[in-house]
Amino acid sequence: MTRRKKDPAARDQQGFETLKSGALRVRVYAGRDPITRKEIWLRETVPAGDDAWDRARRVRTRLLHQVDEGKASKSSLTNQQLLELYLTPGRVEGTTLDGYIRKAKTHIYPLIGKEQISKTTNRTLNKFYAELLRCRMHCTPLEVNIDHRTRMKHECDSRCTPHECSPLSASSIRQMHFCLSGAYKWAMQQDENWLSENPAELASPPPAVNPEPDPPTPEEAARIINECWSDPIFGPFVWIAMCTGARRGENCAHRWNKIVKRHKKELHDTEHKCSEVGCEWQLEINRSIAQVGKKTWEKPTKTNQRRFIILDNESIAVLEDYRNYCEARAAAFGMTLKDDGYIFSDSPDGSKYLIPSTVSQKYERLVEQLGIKTLLKALRHYNVTELIAAGVDIRTIAGRVGHAGGGTTTMRVYAAFTNAADQRAAKKLGDHLPPRPTGRAEKKRDPYPFELVAAEYRTLIKSGHFGPENPFPTTVELAQEKFVSAGTANRAIGILKEEGLISAGRGIRTRVLWSSSNSDEATTPPAATEPPARISTIEHKPNILQTQASTPLVELDILHLGSPFRKITASVAPDDLDKIRQLLADAMRRRRIDESEIGDFEVDIRLPGDATILSTFATSPVPDRTVDDNVRRLPVGRAEPAAS
Repeated sequence: MTRRKKDPAARDQQGFETLKSGALRVRVYAGRDPITRKEIWLRETVPAGDDAWDRARRVRTRLLHQVDEGKASKSSLTNQQLLELYLTPGRVEGTTLDGYIRKAKTHIYPLIGKEQISKTTNRTLNKFYAELLRCRMHCTPLEVNIDHRTRMKHECDSRCTPHECSPLSASSIRQMHFCLSGAYKWAMQQDENWLSENPAELASPPPAVNPEPDPPTPEEAARIINECWSDPIFGPFVWIAMCTGARRGENCAHRWNKIVKRHKKELHDTEHKCSEVGCEWQLEINRSIAQVGKKTWEKPTKTNQRRFIILDNESIAVLEDYRNYCEARAAAFGMTLKDDGYIFSDSPDGSKYLIPSTVSQKYERLVEQLGIKTLLKALRHYNVTELIAAGVDIRTIAGRVGHAGGGTTTMRVYAAFTNAADQRAAKKLGDHLPPRPTGRAEKKRDPYPFELVAAEYRTLIKSGHFGPENPFPTTVELAQEKFVSAGTANRAIGILKEEGLISAGRGIRTRVLWSSSNSDEATTPPAATEPPARISTIEHKPNILQTQASTPLVELDILHLGSPFRKITASVAPDDLDKIRQLLADAMRRRRIDESEIGDFEVDIRLPGDATILSTFATSPVPDRTVDDNVRRLPVGRAEPAAS
């Protein structure tokens, strides 16, 4: 009796294997490879340690979740095998397919072709891109490399030089990145779930390099046209390529029946030459000739767009003369020019198109003889740059040359030339602008309130208004008199002090320094600093304090528990106990000391500049009236309470 093999799915999917180092290897069954039909096991090694078994169980749980959610790769395909399945004519366009295959054979297969797609990560791709940026030949430091003059068998000579590393272009690396990204995305879409995620999405290819078109100058373009005009076919080809800005393959695919002629009504049934009477010709472009190696075929345009280009009278005349030549050539061979024949053809009846590579080689030989370094593609750049210089709208240019994006491609590729056109437009605008003002007008502002106050008191000082019997007001008095804030009054006093009209300081009475002998203009204020007009509206109001008896200026030395606390200079009578107590309470409040502690303070009263103490003031906290209405409030100060 033969023993039946257990189904792999029924095996222990939660197996652990202890290695000699003490580490644990976790294995989880993930199914079979859809192509090779081999079993797929997810493996992960957990380093040895006290908690190795706990970590191994967590790893097993994570791997099981990947299998259950379908995120585990079920294919052992390599990158080379995947690309060989992906790069087929049905998925990638012909010329793009050829470029992808050549780059894959040259770079992808040798470097990461044997790497399994399930083990390929974004780090793998980033290292791959870095290697291509280091050397396009994938050289190694341990081997002696030579750049041979040919890949065929040969004997090396002076043309075979020692190898020097040169990076692969960013454009080629980005093309391989897009090729790999498309292949990985296609693998994820397969029913068997060949790949769980696309590693190319997190990879970082080199940034795209902005193209720098180098069109021929108008003088070089004229030399090229004159040189190729001796060829009856190639001359009109270059002319049409230059005037339409079409691509090389599109120029090779032009047909006679794609020219739409719109004759004038009065000349519709008569023989005439369209270039002389101004008929409109439109050239339809919707086909192109593609070439890979020696294989050529006709296909849609690069952007699958169908566009019409209106031809100028000179181009119409060139095509009329060229049509006559083609008809005469066909008649000489006993043939008839086909209505749907190719415009540029070596065949007398126009049945065959020109080979794109042949056209490029012929053009390169011609410009090399002229000593001009350019390519056939530069004629397209010449067309676009000349239209930009002529001020044509970018969207119109993009429509003529077949750029996608409604002009974004045109702006990106030809940004330098659009900037030059903008500069010319700015110059034209500058010619029509009015003349620039020669001077800068000074903007007059209204004087600030402190300037108005300072101007008025400047006038009063110079008029001799202040004197011994009428001293200069303090900051508080000035603010009350002019109905302004203390800050405005301080700034006004500061202006007068800077001008040398008064002397002022902290705790010192402001004194007037200016007298009529200091200036020839005793009553005229400086014109530069006195604001006009609004000053006359301010009336000098009499000082209320000055109408009363003059109050002496005293110094108050506040002591806290016998230690100096604060020194105040104030205009107060030494026997005015209520006001002295209020000044003490204000000083305590500014230091954030509660008034209930006023009994810890005393005030020594003396005249300014004199050390003799006139009197000492001390007080005690006032009891709360709400405690007992019958309690009599004692007067402040050291005065004895009155008899009841």
